[in-house]
Order: sequence, then structure tokens, then C-alpha cells
Amino acid sequence: ADPATGHRGVMAVDAGFGLGEALVSGTISADLYRIDRATGRELEARIGRKDHAVRSVPGGGVEEVPLDPEHAEARVLSADDLAALRDVGLRIEADRGGPQDIEWAFDDAGLHVLQARPITSLFPVPVGNDPQPLWFCFNHFQVMTDAVPPLVCDTWRWMLPLGRDPRRLAEPIPAPWMHPAGGRLWVDFGPLLRRKPTRAVLSQLFKGVDALARSAMLEVLERPGFLDGPAVDLGSVRRMGLPLLRSALSMLWFERPEGVLAERNAWMDALIARVRGAVLAEGTPVQRLDGARDALSALFSELVELPPRVGAGIIARTLLYRLLPEQRADVDALGRGLDGNVTVAMDLAVGDLADAARERPAVAQALREQRDWRGEEGAEGFQQALDAFLADWGMRAPSEIDWSRPRWREDPSSLLAAVAGNLAHDEPGAHRAGHARQAAEAEAAAERLVAEAGRGWLGWLRRPLVRRLVRVHRALMPLREHPKLALVQAGDALRTLVLALGADLVAAGRLDEAGDAFLLSWDELRGALADGGGDLRPAVQTAREDLRRWGRLPPPRVMTGDGEMVRGEHARVGPDGALVGTAAAPGVVEGVARVVRDPNREVLHRGEVLVAPFTDPGWTPLFINASALVMEVGGLMTHGSVVAREYGIPAVVCVPDATTRIRTGMRVRVHGDGGWVEILESEAQDTEGDAA
Repeated sequence: ADPATGHRGVMAVDAGFGLGEALVSGTISADLYRIDRATGRELEARIGRKDHAVRSVPGGGVEEVPLDPEHAEARVLSADDLAALRDVGLRIEADRGGPQDIEWAFDDAGLHVLQARPITSLFPVPVGNDPQPLWFCFNHFQVMTDAVPPLVCDTWRWMLPLGRDPRRLAEPIPAPWMHPAGGRLWVDFGPLLRRKPTRAVLSQLFKGVDALARSAMLEVLERPGFLDGPAVDLGSVRRMGLPLLRSALSMLWFERPEGVLAERNAWMDALIARVRGAVLAEGTPVQRLDGARDALSALFSELVELPPRVGAGIIARTLLYRLLPEQRADVDALGRGLDGNVTVAMDLAVGDLADAARERPAVAQALREQRDWRGEEGAEGFQQALDAFLADWGMRAPSEIDWSRPRWREDPSSLLAAVAGNLAHDEPGAHRAGHARQAAEAEAAAERLVAEAGRGWLGWLRRPLVRRLVRVHRALMPLREHPKLALVQAGDALRTLVLALGADLVAAGRLDEAGDAFLLSWDELRGALADGGGDLRPAVQTAREDLRRWGRLPPPRVMTGDGEMVRGEHARVGPDGALVGTAAAPGVVEGVARVVRDPNREVLHRGEVLVAPFTDPGWTPLFINASALVMEVGGLMTHGSVVAREYGIPAVVCVPDATTRIRTGMRVRVHGDGGWVEILESEAQDTEGDAA
């Protein structure tokens, strides 16, 4: 396989003259050959300059022997040599059961195989039904790229009916287009991309979700033969899409948007209560697991009530951009200070919790110093405030799409770290005042937009149109986080059930810890509950080792059925040396960077630039203190970007390798308008200072 791209259909060969030491040590520029495995056709021959060779010395040792210019630039391997390598490589792979990294040598006697070992850097390829799939990483779309255990992957396949017949949305059928590989979930959008209408929709969707994934998608679309594969049935698309579109347009133009939020809140509370009741119902272990599967499979068929309402809000904003292109900043400002966004409400509650600590100086000092606060004066009152917060939000946590991870009610470490960061400034109520200020700015922006729309000879027509669009956008966009919250609440109920079933297996001596049940697949857990015997620990240990190995492999955004990682490129180019990404929230901020990979352990101080591999709702309490956001994944409409705009902080997302190229303490400038990040000081500085 090609280790650079992951392509299983390509054999890559590095070659030099003499012993392999010169190649392994990197002292020469080796030849690189790429060969089509199936046909033996040479795809690429990049001839390196090899100014010396390493030769053995009689009696022992080696020496470097200079090569004359003609020899230095000569081709190392002939077509026959490459054919021999291809033949032996395929035989070794078949014998070893997977792609191999093979060391070899030619001498006067012919080809010698010196060593073979698995290529450990290759990301596993999902196995689906499409002969020519194009896999998109679901974890990237959920802005959480860590590896997750088998039961979590299986659960998402029950919950999201991607590729399921629209008439059977509520049935317990694993998503046909969704498959696990390498501890992540992958969605095959190939069938949708092979139809013009659905291809256009996906292209627009990816603009807001992940620009690099969209670039990769467009690259693959141009390849010969891709569009000849199986395509989605447009009849099923119409059955699913047209009712949603009609509902969105009705909400956009005819229905009263005010009051929708309160009505949907009550509806969702009832829905989640019903799902939790079904997931946690009594019965035999198998009956309980089957009941949870049925409830989770049916959840999405009810949640489809929400996207048309959110879609109406998004369409309203898009139309405002087109009607008033010179007022883009005011249109952006409409999304700030919204009441009813559940993630913002949670973050405001975190600020209230920090204020509760401020009222108890000994507790506040202990939290700042990251030590146990429970024995300090005022601890009882703070505990009550913490308990009240957890009663509302205890089901959330960083990386919360992984049900195997502890929730805040079990481990509030990251929550208390966010509180500690908030305590770095002595401004009680600053978070509420900031939210009110943003709401006032949004109202002022709305007035300016309506006034501007009234100018000119068509003003009489534009003014009511813009006023309607502003109302729809402000009233409906707070619903954007509701579907994710519903899925998290359902997953939280499942976590409770799985831990209870796992505890029973521990009591039976079949598992060591209740949480080990997440390392089984859904079928393995059900089978274990049904058969009543057998030690599950060997299977769990194998899954744990797999998960550990997969966790070290960064998942590509897009992958072909041959395992090729299609990376894509940003269309925008920044200044020399800048890290280029997607402009997600406007503004320019210069400040000290804080790279956060684990919000349970790291504290973001007020005014620092948050640099993260990803963020989800469990991370957003950190936004209270951040002056700007830089993220390796995400797009305009992913969670971190939306919250950054709500908070009014600049954000650049989809920045490859941001957490390795930026180090804590570096001074950076975040261009949220242009979509790039400049590193101003390459050495780490004092990380306690505020941003400029």
C-alpha cells in the first residue's frame, strides 16, 4: 500500500544504490516509484539525486562511496525489478494477511527479502455495500475525532438512519450508509453524490461543515468512473426531503416564529422523558437492551420535526446576505445574544456557578489552585450551587458523543476547570452583562438592517421582507442545538443502562469493570446477556488494544474505498507563514495561545486564544474566557463556530495541525475575517497575560 496516501491499490517503492543505510538514515534522496498493484503499470517515477552509496568494507563495517554525477541521477530500478518486487510483495501480503512494509535488496544473485512487517500507519477501511464508496468521517462532522469503543459506534448506527428507507425511519435497522473503522464512524455519501440534485445539496452543506472535506469531495467527483457507481433513488429523497422543505418554507413565510421555541422546548422535554422511560424500562437484560435499541432507532423519526425550523432560520440569514450584501456585519450580529440556545444557557449557568464561588473566597482560591475545595469555608453553599447546575446539565461532558465517557455528574473536573478560569477575573455577573450587551447589539443591528432595507425606490417592498427575515432568524436559530441535546440525553440514558448491565456482568465474574461493556459490540453484549455464561474479558482486552492503537491514528476527513486519504485544500491563501483555515467568526484578535487537548486537566485563562483539536458543547464553558478560537476541524455551521459568533469572538476553524504548529504561550493573531492565524512569536511567553 502507499503509506503516504493510504491507497491500497498502489505499491510505493523507495530505492537507492548500495546498502539500505543511506536510505534509512535519510542521507540521500531516494528514487520513488508508484505502481498500480492490479496491472503493474508504473504510475510515477521520481528519480532522486543519490550522491553516494553505503558499501560494506572487507573485514567488517561500512563506508560511504561517492557516486559520479551520471550514476547519482540514474534510475535505480528497471521495469523487470519493479515487476519482481510487485510479485513478491503481493505474495507476502497474502501470507501475512495485510499490507506490509518490506525491506529488500538486489545483488548479482537476484532479489532478497530482508524483513516484512505490517504498515501500522494505515487507517482501516470501512466495509460497506457500495463497490465504489466515498467515506466521510462522521466524527469530524461531530467535531470530536477521538476513537470511540464498539458499542458507541453501533449505537450511532441505530440512532442515525442514513440510507434507511424514509418509510422505515423508526425501525431498528443499522444505518446502511454508516459503518465503523478505526474506532470512528464513516458515512458513504457516494450514492447521494451520483445524483445532481443531492450532489448540489451536499456541496452547499459541506461549505458550512468542513471546507477541506468539500474540496476532497470535489476532487473525487472529477475522477473517471466515480459517477458510474450506484446512486440513491430520487423517489426516496423526495419522500424524505419535500415534506421537510415545505415545512421550512411555511415557517419562513407564513407561521408566527415567536412562541415556536417555547412550544418546541415542551415537546422535546416530553419526547426525552418518553425515550428515557423506554431505555430504562424494567425487564430481562435482553429485553432491556432490545427496548433501548428500539427507542433509539425511533428517536430520529421524531427529531425530524426540528430541522425545518432551524432550516428556516438559516435560509432567512442567507436571504438577508443577498438582499443587503453591504450589511454583512450586521447580519452576522443578529446571531448574538440569542435567548433559548441550550448551549449558551448552559454556559451562562457556568458563569453563575463561578459567581457562587466568588461569594466564597476560600472555595474560589482552592478552585484557582486546582485543589480540593470541599473542606473550605463556604463549601456547603457552593456544593448546593454545583448540585443545582448538575441537575440541569449533568448529562453533558467533553467529547460527549462517546457514551463511554463520564458525564459531568460523575466527573465535573472539566466543569470546575472552566469555573477556575472564569475566576481569574473579579467581575461578578460579567457573563450575564456580556450576553445582554450582545443581545442589545443584535437588536441595534436588526434596526439598522430594516432601516437600510427601506432605502431606495423598492424600499417599501424590502423593508417588510427584511423585518420578517430578521424575526425568523432571531426566533428560530436558538433551536439549532436542540437536536444534539436530545441525542446526548438519549445517549445518557443508554449509558445508565449499559453500566447497569455491565455491573451485572461484573457480579457474574465475566467483566472486570462495568464500563468494559462499552468495549463489546451491540451484538456481543446482547449475546452475552442471552447466553448467561462465558468470560468476556479476552474480547474486551482485544478491543481495548485495538482502541488504543486506533487512537494513535489521526482519522482522515475523506477516504476512498481503496483507503486513499483525500485531503483537499483550502481555496484561500493567507500571508506567508500563516496557518490557513475557514473564517468562522469575524474579528481580529492578538493574544497568547493556550493549546487545550483535555479540558478536564487544562485551565483557559481570561483573554487567552483557545487552540483545540475540536470542541463540542462540553468544551464551550471555556469560551467564557477565550478571546478567540482556533480549531483543527469544523466549518461555518459546526458547534464551535456558531458559539464563537454568539459570543462575539473571532474564530478560524478547519486549520490542519493547529495544535502541533501552535504551542501554549506563543503570541498569535487570529484573523476571523480572512480565515488565517499568524504566529507572531515562535517562542512561548508568559501564559498568564491577557490578550491585547
